[in-house]
Amino acid sequence: MAKKPAKTVVEARPAKGDGNPTDRAVTVLEHAQFLAESVRVNAQTEADRVLSEARAEADAIEARVAELRAAIPALDNDYALRRSIGLRELAAARDEITRLQAESIRAV
Repeated sequence: MAKKPAKTVVEARPAKGDGNPTDRAVTVLEHAQFLAESVRVNAQTEADRVLSEARAEADAIEARVAELRAAIPALDNDYALRRSIGLRELAAARDEITRLQAESIRAV
């Protein structure tokens, strides 16, 4: 979901004054300051977007953790019920084996 940062368009402006080196230096400095501000704004915008996405993802994770925590008691009860049923079936199978062993001994 990464979005591309907005591109900054820099307009070429003619140098102020009669084109002497000081005027050109001032123009270059103004361009550099403009570019620096554009980069700062783009970086801040991107940081805000990334932070917003991270917060939304963290909120979704917290909600899912809360759902899972709420489900633990039901899962514990289900496990206990299944264990109890399994133990009863195991005891019934053991009783059946014992009965069949006794029956086979009597038959022999």
